[in-house]
Amino acid sequence: MRRNNQELHVNSRTIWFKSENIYSIHIQEAQKKRDTRSMWIEQRRLKSFWLVVFLVTVCAENFSSLQAIAEPVPQLIYFTRKGLDVENNKIDELINIYGFACEHIAGFPKACRIETELTAFLSMLSPTRADITRELAALGAVCGAESDRLHCVHRRHVESAGWLVGSPVPVKIIDDFFRIDLTISGEDGALRFEAKFNRTERTRSSE
Repeated sequence: MRRNNQELHVNSRTIWFKSENIYSIHIQEAQKKRDTRSMWIEQRRLKSFWLVVFLVTVCAENFSSLQAIAEPVPQLIYFTRKGLDVENNKIDELINIYGFACEHIAGFPKACRIETELTAFLSMLSPTRADITRELAALGAVCGAESDRLHCVHRRHVESAGWLVGSPVPVKIIDDFFRIDLTISGEDGALRFEAKFNRTERTRSSE
């Protein structure tokens, strides 16, 4: 009986030590988990901190770049054009609307829009050569009779200038030289019309 009591006492102490060891192991594991979580949280905080520092640095650089870009730069505001009387001269009006877009391409015989417009304009004039000569001369054309036809030449020199903000002189000047050949053939009352347009462009410095 006494031996049984001693064995029971020994077994109880053994169980108590084992329980204490298990409890200690659980405590250690819980502590490790807390330490790991604390380290993870700290790493996240550090990452967030350095992310904020990085964003602040980038924003500061971008702001500096924007300030540099935002410096006022000269801007083209308008063109001026001299040499055409678009208010009182029908041919000049057509040059102003269609002439600057006309480019003849070698091997491509299609007429420019201004040439078809000029032909339509001639067809609306008086039906006699004498009247047409008088009307075209009033618009600045020089006419002359050539055998069975009337040939008139209309010339214009147009100066176009580009201006910048605050600039007292234009930064670019383009000289356009226009020559329009108008041919009227046939008998009065049954006239035929033809228009040939030529443009020569030259760029020069404003200095």
